[in-house]
Amino acid sequence: IEESKGSVIAFTDDDCIVEPEWINALWREFVANPDVAILGGRVDLYSPDDDKPVTIRPLAERVRYTDATQIYGLIIGCNLAVRPDAVARIGEFDPALGGSKGVVADDIEFVYRAFKQGLGVLFTPAPRVFHNHGRRTDADLLALGKNYVRGKGAFFCKYLLKGDSII
Repeated sequence: IEESKGSVIAFTDDDCIVEPEWINALWREFVANPDVAILGGRVDLYSPDDDKPVTIRPLAERVRYTDATQIYGLIIGCNLAVRPDAVARIGEFDPALGGSKGVVADDIEFVYRAFKQGLGVLFTPAPRVFHNHGRRTDADLLALGKNYVRGKGAFFCKYLLKGDSII
């Protein structure tokens, strides 16, 4: 984020394959929606015959965030873009909620902060990535699930301790 110079900062994961028009699709959405600060897009499995259907968002509908209940279930970090002025307003990702600590919620919490500040947040299927995550066994899902539960718990604790009544 600190090194970025463009008018949009886009994120994906190292195990994702973006569609050739991914950047253009992100850009078109931001141009068409000048009030949107953060947007996320569709995430499909790269290997549907091998990988378990997790960490995907195969949604075909556009959804503008209107309440906090939408925070979980739509935008995820492997297909997320933000305007730099939004980052200046809400701050960067919270490293305490990043995946390296067995807690996965930094992307969700980042989007939540933007939503809470009244910034426009949009999910759209146009910018699409394929997640090649390699999770193929029940043990893989169990390990991932534990990290997500820890992340969700950390996210809720962070805001409940602040007296946040929206969540």
